[in-house]
Amino acid sequence: MWAINATFVQFIEQPHPIFVDTTKKVHPDSLAIDSLLADSIIIENNRWYTISKDPLDAVIDYSGVDSIVYDIDSGKTYIYINGEITYQSFYLKADYIEFDWDTRQLIAKSISDSTGVPMEAPFFQDGDEAFNGDTLLYNFDSQKGKIYDFRRQEGEGFVTVDEAKKLGDNSYFGSDLHYTTCELDHPHFYIGAEKARVVPEKIAVTGPANLVIADVPTPLFLPFGIFPIKRGQTSGILIPTYGNHFTRGYFLSNGGYYFAISDTLDLALTGDIYSRGSWRLNANTNYAIRYKYNGSVNIEYAINKDGLEFTPTYSENKGFFVRWSHRQDSKAKPYSSFSASVNAGTSDF
Repeated sequence: MWAINATFVQFIEQPHPIFVDTTKKVHPDSLAIDSLLADSIIIENNRWYTISKDPLDAVIDYSGVDSIVYDIDSGKTYIYINGEITYQSFYLKADYIEFDWDTRQLIAKSISDSTGVPMEAPFFQDGDEAFNGDTLLYNFDSQKGKIYDFRRQEGEGFVTVDEAKKLGDNSYFGSDLHYTTCELDHPHFYIGAEKARVVPEKIAVTGPANLVIADVPTPLFLPFGIFPIKRGQTSGILIPTYGNHFTRGYFLSNGGYYFAISDTLDLALTGDIYSRGSWRLNANTNYAIRYKYNGSVNIEYAINKDGLEFTPTYSENKGFFVRWSHRQDSKAKPYSSFSASVNAGTSDF
């Protein structure tokens, strides 16, 4: 069996339709033609073939563990099991990869093993942007594509999309989008929207959005959603957690808004609300001056209603509490140190 650069050739004389490498380990190849005339004709082993008039701009490195199949009739290459493709800033790893050299279209899918258990989902990276998805369609010329059932981290949260269209600038439109700060594959809570556009490291904009807890839609509804997803410090919504308190009922806790005021100062305004009437407001700020000092101030006000009003064990109280901590940096004055901790509030807080 003989091998050629099948990616950039079109046979004039009908060759054997398929070349298969069934070795256990397929070593990486490079598919590229740096400078060849568009009308070049080459004869090898009594075969005639011509070089593509429009080769890609750079080398494509590819490898596979199980096998690589070249179908000359269709102009496609198939890579099976732990296939990898690298092209400029593009990187793909998947167990099934299909590439059409005429249309420059790539398809990567997740497959199942002999017992029917799904194997690892395809992993795609373009520059600094990376995600996993069930199926990927990508065009090397336009750098656009479609992704199905993918999940990726955006800032402090996670975005999952049933179907998304990737644009050349790495932004994407999505349908049936979920945004959450829960790390689980099946999150406890999320904000769901039918349509959205996500600009990585900048912002996610959605249409009508709804908060969903334990797969149950809540009355908390937004006509549209704007979620900053810039990496690092940024202002944005703090999604509450949920639960059930023995004496205060069902609750949403620590929901609110975070203000990234500056590199040295921030502010978080949060609150709790309980189904039996209890509630709490909290303001917390952190400050830091490098090599000088750092600290935090926390102020809380709450009304607590425990039990049912018609029972003898019912109780109600309200109060506030202030906490302040301050510490001098050891580099500010090497031969002295200063720290403070203040806790003050009502006795029944």
